[in-house]
Amino acid sequence: DLGSAEVVGFDYDYTLVSYTQELQQLIYEMARDRLVQELRFPQDLAADLPGFDPGFAVRGIAVDRSNAWICSLTSRYRVSVAFYGRERVSEEEVQRMYSSLTGAGILPPEERKRRMRPLNDLFSTVEACLLADVVQWFKDQKIPFDPSSVVSDVLESVGKAHTSGAMHKAVAEDLDRFIEPDEHGHLRQLLERLQAAGRKTMLVSNSQFWYVDAGMRHKVGAGWRDLFDVVVVSAGKPAFYTLNRPFREVSQRTGRVKFKPITALEPDEVYTAGSIGELMRLTGWGRSADGVPVDGSRFLYLGDSVFADLVEARRLYGWVTGAIISEVCHESRVHGGRDWRLAWHILQMLTKCSELCQDAMGPDPGDRGPEHHKWMRPHSEEDTAILNSLEDLAAQYRRRKDAC
Repeated sequence: DLGSAEVVGFDYDYTLVSYTQELQQLIYEMARDRLVQELRFPQDLAADLPGFDPGFAVRGIAVDRSNAWICSLTSRYRVSVAFYGRERVSEEEVQRMYSSLTGAGILPPEERKRRMRPLNDLFSTVEACLLADVVQWFKDQKIPFDPSSVVSDVLESVGKAHTSGAMHKAVAEDLDRFIEPDEHGHLRQLLERLQAAGRKTMLVSNSQFWYVDAGMRHKVGAGWRDLFDVVVVSAGKPAFYTLNRPFREVSQRTGRVKFKPITALEPDEVYTAGSIGELMRLTGWGRSADGVPVDGSRFLYLGDSVFADLVEARRLYGWVTGAIISEVCHESRVHGGRDWRLAWHILQMLTKCSELCQDAMGPDPGDRGPEHHKWMRPHSEEDTAILNSLEDLAAQYRRRKDAC
């Protein structure tokens, strides 16, 4: 029941403010140029790469750091589809690459953590696209390369586009080009309605104040600060949830971080660093009027990144969290089609069959750490063949569904 939320919080990027595809193209170009200019990749690469392709990757896939494959994993952590560059890897090669103790191809937790880099937000789709294009270029040019080094260089270059401030500066200089318009003022209306309903509102962003200020002035107007009870910038999420750090005040005029101790969070000031525990203590939102701790379900926080915005707030403090996923608009239109619904129903039946089989067969030691191997019965070859066949059929119908 969203009506029970007494405090509503928002991330900034892709939550309060959405970006056009021009931003992903900008990040792609910045990262590509850094590969050539700073990391000494071949000069011809910059001219040959096609640019960001919004149809290539979606959030939720992963990059294998060891071989530069871009992978899609099933719910059992089995790699079902992989691309090396822009070319799909054969199922036989995928099975050879990802073997486990049982031969099921399920990656144990330790190996997943070591090899796989999850792509969980829209910014990371640039990483997948640029990596695929660079790898494909090397393959087409028949230039020998070390896949793990290319992965490292591409991820670092995309990251530098964010941390260097160059991307933020370019966006702030051309807000109309990079920020999705809100012609009817829906965001301002939402924030005003929350205030009128007596809700406390907060903005907690990893971006710097000058950047958030530019975007919010463009989107909401010069008085946007009046619509929030607390504003925290450069929050360093997810450390904001897991560490106990003091808040510091940020000068709204110069951006300078001040040194004075913070004993209360004032609605007309801007803060940096801090932590969720300090937030609830200094605002008093964590306790009722008689000092009793408040149920975390009274807090609602909305963001676009599962790991940076949502997981720890829910796990550690019981907050209600919501994911802002812009792709849902397109998905809802696709889901109305007959072909998609048919593929979806068949996929649900296959998934349920897989679950029933796993329940009957029992857990497999390939899914767990080595400490479990002594007491868990390995799946037989027949068990493994059945589960793999179900997953192969599911992958087939998943591709059919995705093609709709």
